[in-house]
Amino acid sequence: MLTPQRLRQRKQQLVDAVEDLRLQILDEERRLSRDSSTYCTIFHLALNDTAVFKHTDIFVFGADDIGDLNSLLTELSSRCKSNMVELPQLWELIRLFLDGKKDSPFVSIKEIETKFPNEGYVIILRYMHNDGRILWFERHDKLRDIVFHRLSAIADSFSLLFHHRHMSQWQARIESSTGFYVHGKWTTAAKHIELIKHFLSTGVLDEAVLMNLYANHILPTEIALTLLQSFYLVCGPVKTRPRSTYIIPFLSPECLGFPSLPPKYIQLRSRIRFFGLSPPTYVYHLLTVSFLRLFSSPTSVVKAGKNGATVSQGQLVISVLHGSKERSITVQIGTPLNRLGSGWKLLIDVLEQMLSKLKSVWSATQFSCEFLCAHCLYLKKCNPSRDIEPDKEIDPDWYTPPCHTDTDNPLNERLSTFNGVEPVACRNDEREDGIFTVPQPLRFPCELKLIFQATFDAVFCIHSLIELL
Repeated sequence: MLTPQRLRQRKQQLVDAVEDLRLQILDEERRLSRDSSTYCTIFHLALNDTAVFKHTDIFVFGADDIGDLNSLLTELSSRCKSNMVELPQLWELIRLFLDGKKDSPFVSIKEIETKFPNEGYVIILRYMHNDGRILWFERHDKLRDIVFHRLSAIADSFSLLFHHRHMSQWQARIESSTGFYVHGKWTTAAKHIELIKHFLSTGVLDEAVLMNLYANHILPTEIALTLLQSFYLVCGPVKTRPRSTYIIPFLSPECLGFPSLPPKYIQLRSRIRFFGLSPPTYVYHLLTVSFLRLFSSPTSVVKAGKNGATVSQGQLVISVLHGSKERSITVQIGTPLNRLGSGWKLLIDVLEQMLSKLKSVWSATQFSCEFLCAHCLYLKKCNPSRDIEPDKEIDPDWYTPPCHTDTDNPLNERLSTFNGVEPVACRNDEREDGIFTVPQPLRFPCELKLIFQATFDAVFCIHSLIELL
């Protein structure tokens, strides 16, 4: 039981401790902001003539002091009603300016800078963003100069795409198709229908179709497309002739599976399995877009689907196949023997890109990476009727998934050194004499510079692999 004297001491100790903490915070702030041109103090803590709180702000209760508790609630209610938050005059002026722009879908930051030339405008905009008044994409270069303060304009951009996820919507556009201008060039109704049908069979959308889709949208077309790209809903533009093309996975048809490969091609395959809180379907589409962003060259041939995509780049064939029901994504590289090193490198690059994107959009899931034996896949390919379950490595020690959303670690830090084609063990090639016969590059990654850089080494390795196959 505290005596009245001891209670006063405890109250004073509490007030003194808080005051000491206040002074430490202000001193730390001055020290860190000494050379900053945007230094500003915490207004409430900087009032030297007023303590953070007074003795009368400390309420003490016993076990049965219900009456005092009610008086506290009454006092707090009264204080909250009378509490006034003072905002800097410039902030209020910007608020009034934006309120006057309610009928405009967006406002340019440059417009605000011209209206209110002040170096602290970035801080002001961040405050208004945190206050829920605007949505500002600070990290996106193309959207950095635009301040959205109407969420409906963003929602309309998304809903317009999702509205076309059914074949009936595209059929209605085919039946009502008319000619239109894109970039000053006329596209006939017949050509429009042809472009829509091409998209429905390949998943590759001509720029003319997409531009026409957003012709009457509340946002300018280029702004709407930039918004969709920043959310990884649209992949592109991919430079092709006569116009650029785009890919929107959830509007595309289903893929039938991995494409057929030439007879002597090797399949390098890895499967990402999800555990815990599995990603929803739309996250699989975002990962497909992140995969396709690696291949924006006009020399790449792309075919996209609702459950994956395939890219042909030179001699390599890169495929991604996913399914939310199976809770997995499979990445496959089809490569001839003379490009085996490049195939391994590309496989790791694709995994890096997709896993980095996964961490940024759905960090609630846990995943595991399986690397299937290319030797087993080759046997299965040569003998489709043969029941072969490929041997595999699960989370092998030679591969470490990216730890951050934007990893920049070079590839060779993730691969163990490989110096030859000596045989290794495989569950589907066990010999009674204990001799291993599976070429190591078909089970473990090999570095391009160590295997195929020199012509002599390339010829030696190719012949060794063919003999061991």
